[in-house]
Amino acid sequence: MANAILLLLLVLGSNVYALNVSQIYSGSGERCLQLTPSNITCPDGIPIVTSFALSSQSYPNYYYGNFTAYALRGENMSSPVNAYGEPCTVSSSSTSVCFVTIPPVPFTALNGTLNESLTIRLVSQLYPQVAYNYTFNVTINHYINATLIPIVGFYNSTLTEYTNIASAYGSVCGTYYICDTGISGALSTAKSYMGNATYAMNGYRAQEAYFNASMANRTLASILPQYNTFETNANKIINNILGGQEMITNASTSFSINEGILNKCNSTEARALNASINSVKTYSIVNTLNSSALYLSAASGVQTNVAESIKRCQNQLYNLSGSSTPAPTKPPQGKPTQISLSNAWYLALIPVIIILIYLILRSNEAKEIRKIREGSS
Repeated sequence: MANAILLLLLVLGSNVYALNVSQIYSGSGERCLQLTPSNITCPDGIPIVTSFALSSQSYPNYYYGNFTAYALRGENMSSPVNAYGEPCTVSSSSTSVCFVTIPPVPFTALNGTLNESLTIRLVSQLYPQVAYNYTFNVTINHYINATLIPIVGFYNSTLTEYTNIASAYGSVCGTYYICDTGISGALSTAKSYMGNATYAMNGYRAQEAYFNASMANRTLASILPQYNTFETNANKIINNILGGQEMITNASTSFSINEGILNKCNSTEARALNASINSVKTYSIVNTLNSSALYLSAASGVQTNVAESIKRCQNQLYNLSGSSTPAPTKPPQGKPTQISLSNAWYLALIPVIIILIYLILRSNEAKEIRKIREGSS
């Protein structure tokens, strides 16, 4: 038993050097040119075939059987085969010529050089199986065929245009809800065509890719004037929204800081100011030019009212507490400096008036949008 185990260890140890993999010149095929065993020149879109010799020194064939070559899982190549397309195997004291296929370089890669490191795994046939990994390198010089250059260029430019428009529109529509059904539909159609074009391009079907890219390009061209107008208006709307938000934030902050003194001066006016701030904050639909302009105007008015009220109140409290300025010999006639009740009621009506104007404009815009959509359908 001990002798058998010792013999097994000797056999396993000696087998490490019994197998050898060496790259060989396999000729040229399918427009690929193999300059050296490890250097191949191929046009894009053509499968790349390279070969190696698998040789074995003498080993106890009855113990191992033949060794079969496999591609490691995840390797960017096919399983090795012999000249007849059968699995590549080698037996004791023999040599086999094996071939592996590397997927074509995509058309969109244009010209360049790739350095591939390929690993094969040799596994014995009989139990107990032993396995060894061997790695060899191949340099691939690839180039784009002259007839494909304009097709690839057209595909790339159309893809870039679609990506830019779709990304910008998606951001505006998704973030600010500024959308256009016509543009949305056209982008959906263009996306489908570009998906087909990309699928064909990756499958090395240049003419099919060109056709689909052409359809996508035509779809984008049909909405370009509409999209340019949309983009201009969207920028104005977003500026109005951001400007209004900043004004409301400033007004709300100023009111919070000075709420105490505003209540001392005139609690009715303070409540009216707070109501007007909250009224503008609740604007939910500001995704058209008119509604966003109204929102900006309302926010500006609220910011101005808050600032003026704070200033009047501060002056009033300052005058009531006295100052270093010599007082007039006779006090001014009339009521003390104070916001009249009529002004307070006027301020309280501001948010109501703003909301009424807003609703009227929204109704008119809805009618106009419905007419435009019915006319374009």
